[in-house]
Amino acid sequence: MANRATISLQTFDDVASESFQDWLAARRRVLSKVSVSRSALASLKTTLDFGESLSAWIVVAANGRSVASSAALYPDPEAARQSARDALARVTDLELLHVQAATPPAYAWLLQLDGIPLVMPLRHYPTARLRNASAATVIDKLGSAKVDSPAPQVEAEVAPARLAENVASAGKKIDAGPLLASPLILGGPLRPIKTRGAQRPIRPISRRQEHHHVRSRQAPPDTRV
Repeated sequence: MANRATISLQTFDDVASESFQDWLAARRRVLSKVSVSRSALASLKTTLDFGESLSAWIVVAANGRSVASSAALYPDPEAARQSARDALARVTDLELLHVQAATPPAYAWLLQLDGIPLVMPLRHYPTARLRNASAATVIDKLGSAKVDSPAPQVEAEVAPARLAENVASAGKKIDAGPLLASPLILGGPLRPIKTRGAQRPIRPISRRQEHHHVRSRQAPPDTRV
């Protein structure tokens, strides 16, 4: 299939690396706008050594452009690869959330599975129309994507702002805390796979996250830099 997307792996060899900080900042900006159940955010306090590898899976379009990433990190490449396979088998169960930040570019999206963030964009968009087009493209590509063999690192399309926090000096451990060690970050196996019907259309549930809506589960706008 000429226009088929692939799922490649991005491995972070050091939690102090620029690529890891970029990925984490992109994830943080999206998830700061989404309400997640208390159980999903339960902290699994731990430490991570510099030099320890963590992996994410990346949706890569046929033209080689990375368009989205897993919203979780995995302890090794094979765990990330298996998560991607499981996710592709449950594309029709994905829930699409529309996310809006307080400052431009303000529009993003998030795909959840069983209430857990699963796929996120690698950038925000200046308009809702572009955001919607991006989400539709990724959903379409996930429907026919294949999980690639181990691949070289894939850089984010647009590098987001660096994390404000200082990172400990090389050779020391950093306290990962809830940010890195929650089930949202260090991903585990998904729930049992539901078989997709051969002709079943891909129609994820679309639910808008509006910070001004009374019934929304959306958190207040994040005004932090």
